[in-house]
Amino acid sequence: MKTVFPAALLLAFVSGGAGLAHQILWTRRLVDVLGASAGTFSKVIGAFFVGLALGSWLASRVGANRISFWKIVALAELGVAVFALPALFSPALGNWLVSAGSVEWLKWLLPLLLVTPPAVAMGLVIPWMVRALALDEGFVPRHTVWLYAVNTLGGVAGIAFVVLAGLPRLGLNGASLAAIGLNLLVAAAAFALSLSGRSRRKEAQIFQSEIDNPQSAINQSLMSAPARA
Repeated sequence: MKTVFPAALLLAFVSGGAGLAHQILWTRRLVDVLGASAGTFSKVIGAFFVGLALGSWLASRVGANRISFWKIVALAELGVAVFALPALFSPALGNWLVSAGSVEWLKWLLPLLLVTPPAVAMGLVIPWMVRALALDEGFVPRHTVWLYAVNTLGGVAGIAFVVLAGLPRLGLNGASLAAIGLNLLVAAAAFALSLSGRSRRKEAQIFQSEIDNPQSAINQSLMSAPARA
């Protein structure tokens, strides 16, 4: 029996690692821009969790009609990568804040602009991954629990990567690009799973049609056979 569950666990792990890596890096960037304070930390964390909650809510409200669940996962991860790019230019935004006189409402707006959009895309990933996995022929309910657990474990690994290796060896921009690269990797793998799932569904439909109408299958086979002299 073919199942995508092991692949889904791996993607959940990598996605969780990239997500928490981004969160740590966004906090570090905005500390440079807004200053090291409890207020800065609370603004970044608040914007992050607002985005996650909004993404999860959107995932519960939007259905997939003509597009596969895995393809939506791929698009969500691609969205994280794209929306994370503006944070790379945060030093320029910091200089602009200084020239603007450090207006207080700008300090609230900046985390919402840099953190919330990619966090919304992150919030879409695991709910849609669960829905994709639920269509797998080997799915059992406990797979959902494992998916969330492995995603959380990946987040811990992402934090460890940033603190122990990413920032010391790659720097802020290098670590950010590495996290974006992980998002793109998950997007590519999810898109591959969507193509694989489509192929399996087509094979299943053909097999079922042959069971339901064996005479039609025999006729089709005879018509497609090469003519012999």
